[in-house]
Amino acid sequence: MFDIYKRNEVTILGYRSNVAIVIDAKDNDKLSEAAKDWDKKYNLDGNYTVEHLIDKAYKDVTTKDKKYRLIVWDSIKWYCDISPEKIFVSQKFFGSLDEYDIPYDFVRIGEEMGDYDAFGDLDSGVVYPDQKMWFNKDLLGDNLCNLCGSRS
Repeated sequence: MFDIYKRNEVTILGYRSNVAIVIDAKDNDKLSEAAKDWDKKYNLDGNYTVEHLIDKAYKDVTTKDKKYRLIVWDSIKWYCDISPEKIFVSQKFFGSLDEYDIPYDFVRIGEEMGDYDAFGDLDSGVVYPDQKMWFNKDLLGDNLCNLCGSRS
């Protein structure tokens, strides 16, 4: 499952990833302010803003106890470290949350075996990296509705 597109006369394969971000729910307002600051800093607008990226998430839910917020993108191109294109600049925001004093967990799983990233300092226990993403059913309850899989 990949797309092919051209940039500067070079054909680039657009592989897809599944991505999850977890933040403490009390940091929702801080995340919103940080996103506005990031968009302004990088002159992002319209479909390229962090807010738009969040709005287009596959799932955006809170845990049963309302402690954590989970944002999930399913089958999205995610190249925040290698592309200057505006859409990827907005994605890079989520790897920079520590700059805004927002603890987070980040998991990205690509299509190739072993192609994944997992980092962050929240240690929420909500999402687990694997060739699939596993979500903690005990914490999320019925909020996931057949997402990628669940573990208790």
